[in-house]
Amino acid sequence: MDRNTHFVDRHEPFSGTDVLQMKTPHTTGPFAFLNPTFAILRRTSPAERGAKETENAEAKKAKDAKDAKDAKGNDMNEELAENVDYQWRSRDNRKGRHALIVEPA
Repeated sequence: MDRNTHFVDRHEPFSGTDVLQMKTPHTTGPFAFLNPTFAILRRTSPAERGAKETENAEAKKAKDAKDAKDAKGNDMNEELAENVDYQWRSRDNRKGRHALIVEPA
């Protein structure tokens, strides 16, 4: 396996959070002997992270939906996007950029 197709565990971006999961086939780099410079991470659903977090998320979502109002007092219930991925690039990471890939419904 080439070095540019996977991360060493201690260098994997966002390894400290369980919200993002690496899409392995989308990890690449310019040369086989260098570390990867591009990866796509998928946002995991609460069901994939565990049932306990699901209960907490549902309670928070219900409270937020109840309290969701703009400055004029109008309801702001918006639908959350489901097909959103995070595009990690080493250059952007150093510069503080955070790109999202959004697939329209």
